[in-house]
Amino acid sequence: MQTGINPPSSSPHSGTGRRERSLKWSVAVGLMRLVWVIGWIIGRFAVMFQGLPPNLVPLPQRLLFGYGQLAIPLFGVVAAATWVLSDVYFRGRWIQWFLFTLFACVIVVIFVVLMAPIVVVDEYKAPR
Repeated sequence: MQTGINPPSSSPHSGTGRRERSLKWSVAVGLMRLVWVIGWIIGRFAVMFQGLPPNLVPLPQRLLFGYGQLAIPLFGVVAAATWVLSDVYFRGRWIQWFLFTLFACVIVVIFVVLMAPIVVVDEYKAPR
């Protein structure tokens, strides 16, 4: 018989805080792994463009290949820390969706810049 004073011990919402916290940490670890892999890929791609003059490579690719190997993993650490600390400082669910959308857009832009074709002008003749 329940009197309404004490809630039942097996409520459907027991343990949701722990589950949400572990989900946050899982997303943060997954985000860090993803950006470390992207940083490694950028390091591999940068080797292909070392001999080209700077005026033939567009600015987004120059920035990505020049600083991406260090900046992208650093972005991952900051993003993961922001994702985890958003639970401590902001209790609203909207901030989590905003951060998820922001990080997803940044990663998509990085992939677009990484996979954009680099058009080499025919006037450039590579030394043989």
